[in-house]
This record gives sequence, structure tokens and C-alpha cells, in this order.
Amino acid sequence: MNLSVVEAVAIPLFIALLFIVCGGVAIAFVSVFPVRTKVKTFPSRFGADYDDICFTSQDGLLLRGWWIPAAHSPEGTVILSHGMLANRTQMLAWAEVLWRAGYNILLYDFRANGKSEGSRSTAGGLEVYDLLAAVDFVCSKAEATELPICLFGFSMGGAATIMVAARDPRITCIAVYGAYASLDQAIKHRCHHHFGPFSSIAEWALMRAGSGFKWFAVNPKTVSPVTAIKNGREIPLLLLNGGKDTIVPVTDAKQLLTASAPGTARMVVLPRSGHGPVHRTEWLMVQQDLTRFFSQHVAVARERNAVQTAGSV
Repeated sequence: MNLSVVEAVAIPLFIALLFIVCGGVAIAFVSVFPVRTKVKTFPSRFGADYDDICFTSQDGLLLRGWWIPAAHSPEGTVILSHGMLANRTQMLAWAEVLWRAGYNILLYDFRANGKSEGSRSTAGGLEVYDLLAAVDFVCSKAEATELPICLFGFSMGGAATIMVAARDPRITCIAVYGAYASLDQAIKHRCHHHFGPFSSIAEWALMRAGSGFKWFAVNPKTVSPVTAIKNGREIPLLLLNGGKDTIVPVTDAKQLLTASAPGTARMVVLPRSGHGPVHRTEWLMVQQDLTRFFSQHVAVARERNAVQTAGSV
């Protein structure tokens, strides 16, 4: 059977359109209901002792993780938060760097990831309750009570880190890598990453599926680190972003930098890195930058605490 010219054009276009729509729906589903990845590597790989821990998020979910005490007298405590479709092991390389620099480390799995409870991810919306509970846990540790608390997060974990630090005075300083400025903008970037010029169709399908099937537990438009940092407390912030990142491009880091109080934030662009592991040629520089940043602000916080303690005696 011979196809007409219209049919010869229309059928491939329909198939392509169906593929893009299904792709958008698939992204929504996988993002909300992530396939759990197993915890296969442990802090013992870099010689650290650790404890398996659990604590409860502020909305009642049991979260699991590791407490890695500093090998010697700790400088402070760093809580590390992973990205989407991952678990605490994603942050092990960063944890090793900071542990060797003299910090207690808390690694944990966000809700619906790793070994933590929950069936639904919100890409940073409700994950703030998980991170707040992690801060509560650190504050309950006798060996960490008087020490500065720092946060470091990647991607979704970076977004949650900013939103928590903007409202929690217990946090001394924060660093993020590949953190998005707002979730609705992150959805646009994700769709463009996968579908290029047809991303608006995928985005429409994603949003329709998420709201129509009631998958979204939080409206993506309400999840906005850039708004949180603009309206929240001043906090020292180190913004790391891959120059080749097409999922969370450098423009997001620039928005976060602009929204920060003058003099509180610094942005470092890694030209060879994307959205994921830092390029091997930039890894040493990033380690030095991160540890220097935490060391500087932890020293200021410890000095301030010492003065306050002396003044109250």
C-alpha cells in the first residue's frame, strides 16, 4: 500500500511526538519513584571507622546513614547530602577529603533512596525535613555538641542544603556542587538535556503527568533555593558548578550568587566538569578549595564561640 505524502510525513512526526511525550512522563515517574540503588561501598575503603545510624525525618520517615567520627580532635562536623537517583555512597569521595581534613562526617540516604524509608522523592521539597533531622542528630551527639556544623550537597542535595541553611542558625557555612536555583527551572533544563528543541513538549507531558496522576507531593514552583537564599539568613556559601553541566548549567550558580548577600558567596566554575564526578584534572583543586573554605569559616565560628563562652563565665 502506497502512503500519501501527508501520511509519509505525519506518521513519523506522530511517532516522534509520542516518544517525546512518553519520555517526559517517564522522567516524572522515575524522579518521583526512584529505583533504589544498593549501598555497596563503605567508609572503611579509606580507613575510617563508622557507625550505622538511623534517625527520623521531621515528617516521620526513618532515615539511615553513617556517622564517621574524626580520627583525631575534630574541627567541626560536615553533613553531606546526595543527589537524585542515588544514595549516600555518591558522596564518599567528598567525605574522605573532609574526614582527612579533620571533620566528623554524617552521610545519609534521603527519603525513598538507599536504605531510608519513603516511596516518593520530591527533588528537594520535602527533603529539607530529612536534612533538618540530620542536623538535629548531629546536635544530639555529645562529641559534636559544641562544634561548628557545615553542610555540603550535590544537585538535589545542594538545593536542600541551601534551603535549610537559609533558615537554620545552627549552620556555620555551606558548599554546594551543581545545585539548581529553582525546581521548575531544573525541570526545564532536564528536559532540554534529553530532548533539545522539543523540550517544551516533554516538559508539558512531565508536568501534566506529575499533577494529573498526583505524583507530585510538592508543587515544583514552590521549591526555590534562590528565593530561600534571597529572603533567608546570611550564610557563607561556596558555589561549585561544572562548566560543561547541561543538567544544572552555570547560569543557576550565577543566579544563586546574585541572590546571596554581598560578600557571603563565591562561585567556582570547573571548565572540564559536568553534572557528576569532578573531572580528574580539577579534582585536586576542588579538594583544596573546599577544605580551605570550611577551615576558614569553622575557625571564625570556633573563635566566636570561645569569646562568647569566656564572656559568660
